[in-house]
Amino acid sequence: MKATVTPLTPADWSIRKEGNAVTLHPSIGNWSFACRSHYWIRRNQVVWAMAMSQQQIKQVRARDLADKKAYISAVNRSKERLVEQSSTNIKPTDIGGSVLHRLWQTIVRWLS
Repeated sequence: MKATVTPLTPADWSIRKEGNAVTLHPSIGNWSFACRSHYWIRRNQVVWAMAMSQQQIKQVRARDLADKKAYISAVNRSKERLVEQSSTNIKPTDIGGSVLHRLWQTIVRWLS
């Protein structure tokens, strides 16, 4: 029996806490395994999906790759803007609460 490892990264999946339950989005497809299982986790429950053809799996993988590239590109653009703003807006006297607070808010948004 193989174990399923799901790399929980912001570029791949999102986790939403709903009370004491969690929901994972999008679905998990184990198409490299012999079982080719495909399911969602919704409010701590496994919800099984229908079987997919090899062509459908190929399309999903291509879409997932495109979504991941778009996410990473958006994060990088956001970081570049932050660096540009920081290099043009920070004065030596600004190194204090307001700049650090804005930086912390930006980091929290990236991780959300």
